[in-house]
Amino acid sequence: MNEIPLTEMETQLRALMNAAVGDPPRRITAEAVRRGAARRRLMAQLAVSAAIIAFGGIGAALAAQSGGPGPSGVTGSPRANPPRYYIVQSFGPHRFQTAVRTTANGAVTATVHCPSAAPDISVSSVTPAAHETFFLVCDKTTLTEPRSVLSFRIYRFQITSAGRISGYTPVRGGTMTGLSDGSVAVTPDGSEIAVAVSPGGVPQGGIAPPEVIVINTGTGSHAIWHGAPDTPGTIRYPVYDLSLTANGKEMAFLSQPRCLDKKKFPSCKVTGGEEMRAVYHARGGGRLASARVIFRQAWLMRLAVGYINDAVLTPDGSSATVAEVAWPLGHVSIASVSAATGRQVAVIYRVSTGNGFSYRAFSADASGRWLLLDVGPSSGSINGWIDHGKLIRLKPAGDSVAWEVW
Repeated sequence: MNEIPLTEMETQLRALMNAAVGDPPRRITAEAVRRGAARRRLMAQLAVSAAIIAFGGIGAALAAQSGGPGPSGVTGSPRANPPRYYIVQSFGPHRFQTAVRTTANGAVTATVHCPSAAPDISVSSVTPAAHETFFLVCDKTTLTEPRSVLSFRIYRFQITSAGRISGYTPVRGGTMTGLSDGSVAVTPDGSEIAVAVSPGGVPQGGIAPPEVIVINTGTGSHAIWHGAPDTPGTIRYPVYDLSLTANGKEMAFLSQPRCLDKKKFPSCKVTGGEEMRAVYHARGGGRLASARVIFRQAWLMRLAVGYINDAVLTPDGSSATVAEVAWPLGHVSIASVSAATGRQVAVIYRVSTGNGFSYRAFSADASGRWLLLDVGPSSGSINGWIDHGKLIRLKPAGDSVAWEVW
């Protein structure tokens, strides 16, 4: 499918929405860069103001439009209980808090923190494995603005039946110096971790050649996937939303390819918008440019009507669960896309957001069965989990959520 050129108005609107929800597909979610309270507050403000500018006001009330079979046949499967607890980073007027909450009523049962209490160390992300096991990334950052990450360390912890944290265990091979962390993926059994990294001296918002390090948590060994060098005329593949299959063999990532110095090298072309790519031998390392394409945005929607904001590969590798933002049309869809054909096979959930919206978080648990979503009008987004085409509300309210996982 050919890319359809954007009109000047469409380009301006898309630029506004990029500011609101992130340079596509960047945004405030568990997979976004989450360093510094000042920057997060600014992003939250932009999400409101840019949406109002772009669409002339706050959107209409949310309404579920349609539901379909989700990952592993969600709609047709018997109803089951979701995970008992979820972890959410929420923000208030003065600070961020990363807490364990009950799915049933939102009660806080524990607070997630980094083992070191030093002022330059903070929670960057939490990624789920199976059996209420999680992996925590703690950043060591500069204390002056603009903040940049100097190093990071990965820990493992488990939530008890009472919702408490049993303790933090450093992951073998999980200490990185001189690198900043991005997206993180973990196999359900916790035996492998994939983490996107870049040189730690790059300030927030800066650009660095991406790499992905795959860590064997048993031996601590690393396999490295290298990004394109800073050579004008080459294509760079930024890495967002990493996924690992349950067996750890396949690694996927969402990307938006970019030509380096396109003005001087007009022959360098990228089409199709955001795309999901995958490598079959995650443990072997190699070059990210060798990854096969699972789908491109242009295969799912016209480039002028929105973008892909999140995508995660199911544990068996058969499909991807994709968050599709169609902002001129006023809706967000969670869809299932075949990994074999790259075509959409079902809409799991669709929400109408009217003429302005906020998008804060989307994530799946280790099984790929349970999906969290926080999206809505530009003020008053709704936070919940998707069950048979319906959004079951969670606490806290959507506007205070930075990211969440279970």
